[in-house]
Amino acid sequence: MKLEKGDIVDIIAPASGCTEAEYDKAIEFVRKFGLTPRFREYNNVIKPGLCANTIDYRFEHLMDAIESESKAIWCLKGGYGSQKLLKKLDGLYDNPPEEKIFIGFSDITILLNHFSDRWGWTPLHGPMPGQVGTVSEDTWQRLADIVFGKVDKVEFAAKPLNKAATKTGLVQGKFVGGCLSLLQALIGTEHMLDLECCVLLLEDDRFETPRRIDRILDQMKRANMFNPVEAVVLGNFLESPDEGSKDASELKEVLESFADYLDEKGIPLIQNTKLGHSEDMLTLPIGAYVEVKLGEKTEVEIRV
Repeated sequence: MKLEKGDIVDIIAPASGCTEAEYDKAIEFVRKFGLTPRFREYNNVIKPGLCANTIDYRFEHLMDAIESESKAIWCLKGGYGSQKLLKKLDGLYDNPPEEKIFIGFSDITILLNHFSDRWGWTPLHGPMPGQVGTVSEDTWQRLADIVFGKVDKVEFAAKPLNKAATKTGLVQGKFVGGCLSLLQALIGTEHMLDLECCVLLLEDDRFETPRRIDRILDQMKRANMFNPVEAVVLGNFLESPDEGSKDASELKEVLESFADYLDEKGIPLIQNTKLGHSEDMLTLPIGAYVEVKLGEKTEVEIRV
C-alpha cells in the first residue's frame, strides 16, 4: 500500500491536544509533505482537559477517518488517552475494515498494535505532524520514502546487549510493540498483546525514569510476557541523557539487569537509539515480517 502526491489523509487527535498555533502549523506541514489534509476546525477537535476531547468525540473522529474516502490516517500527536478507545473498538466489525496507512507512535502505540493484532493492518510507528520542528529532516524523508512507496523494507544496525544476541544466527517473526508504558497498560486486560513468535520493540520518552522503566520491566517479567518472544529490540529511553549523569548510569544498570534476565531465557536483546522518542527516529511497520541477523554486527530488516 502506498500513497500518491495529493492523496487525502485524515488528521485526528486520539490522545492529547495542542495549541491552535501548533495545530495550524501541523496542517500546513501535511500539505508541504505532499498530501491533502482532511481535518476539522481546531475548536471542534481540541477542548481543555486531560485529553484532546471526550472519549466519545475522539472515537467518533477516529471512526469517521477509518470510514472516509481518505487513503491514510495520521495522528496529530501522542500524549495520553488512546487506551480509553479500545473498549469502543471491540466488536465493531464482523470483518476488518479496509486497511489504510495509519501513522503515529508514543501513546498511539495502543492503536498501532490493536489494528495490527485484531485487524491485520500494518500501521507505521512513525513521526507525527505535531512534532514539526522537533525531529530531523531525515526523519520526515524516511517516512516519505515508505508512504510514497520508494522503499519496500526498513533496515538498521543494532548493538547486541547480551550473549544471546552475539551468537551468529537468524531470528524471524512479527514486529510488534512500541512505547513501554503503553504496553504495560495492557497487562491483565483482554487487549494484552499476543507475543508468540514476535520480535518486540520497547522504547519510551524522557518522562519514564530509569526506576520507572525497571519497575515496568519487572512487572512484565512477572507476567511472563517475554517467554514467547523471539527477540527484544530496545529503542531510545532518556532521549539524550548526559554522559556520566545519574540517569544515564541508572539506565545502564537497568538494561544490564534486563539483558542478563533475557540471556537466561536465550532471548537476544539488541538496541538502536533511533527507534522511538528520538529526534532522528526511524519509521517502523508494526505487524510486518522481520528478520534479525545476530552476531557481533547485528542487522534488522523489516518488510514494509
